[in-house]
Amino acid sequence: MRDINEEKRINAANLIKRSMRQYFENKAIDRMSSTLIHRHRRHHSKKLFDFHKTKDGRDYPDLHSNMKTIAKDLKNKLGAFNEDELGFVRNFYSKEFYIVHASDYNLIDRAKKSLTLLSRVSLQERKIPFDEANSKDDATFLGNDKYVFFSLEVGREPKKKRSNFGNHFYRIRYSANKYSLVYSSMVLYDQLYKCKHLNMLEHSVRIIDRIGISSDSVEQIELSILRRTNGGSAFSGYFNSINGLLYSLLIDIRELKNEQDKKKLLSASTDEEFNNIINGFYRPEVRIPIVAGFFQWEYEYIERNI
Repeated sequence: MRDINEEKRINAANLIKRSMRQYFENKAIDRMSSTLIHRHRRHHSKKLFDFHKTKDGRDYPDLHSNMKTIAKDLKNKLGAFNEDELGFVRNFYSKEFYIVHASDYNLIDRAKKSLTLLSRVSLQERKIPFDEANSKDDATFLGNDKYVFFSLEVGREPKKKRSNFGNHFYRIRYSANKYSLVYSSMVLYDQLYKCKHLNMLEHSVRIIDRIGISSDSVEQIELSILRRTNGGSAFSGYFNSINGLLYSLLIDIRELKNEQDKKKLLSASTDEEFNNIINGFYRPEVRIPIVAGFFQWEYEYIERNI
């Protein structure tokens, strides 16, 4: 039986970890909020500044509230699910999700075999050299440089073959079993270039074209992406992120005019099908604030030949 004092120490340590992660999350969102307000006031980013909820009657939106409540808003918009949608929901929640960070370098500690990933701001503070051209516009216009960035994929089999950020891939199970993941966030698109992912090729084919739906439905999805706001596509916290992704998919599928395509999409069951739908409709970006650390058994390392 576990000693009572030992249990108290563990609980105290977990409370400190949780509080620290919550603090990191709040600081990262604060930085984004202040950057967006500054750019908006200078009339440089009206299209980015569409987070609609405000706090205390202020003119500028409450980014914390937006990112924590958008998933619930989307669920309320959906209302009751039909049978096909319920099947999609069950299959979605049965999947294992993974996040992937790409780098030009092998970042594994040779002695401990652990992995430590730092945000742009953390690298600058520690005077660690890195390619400052990467994500420079994001830092300037969005203020998201307190985050470590990951792509999202479905299933145990690695999907990502290449990245503009390097050929060293670090793959982590995305779940609520680690505080850094619990206090992560997600955006569905590149916030500066919303349709950028639609032109990304995989084996010379756009991912959205691998889904196997009609060209009319593909065009409708592309138009829905153009209409969707950044404020309705950003989620804070693991559970809000996963649920927000699911509800966004259901809304966009429900709005399709082609009933056959709807049924095809909602009948998805395999990892490959879900991965193509998620990364065809969107390009989810998972973000961990400040620093992300993992033990040897918590990540998979893959080096791709360029």
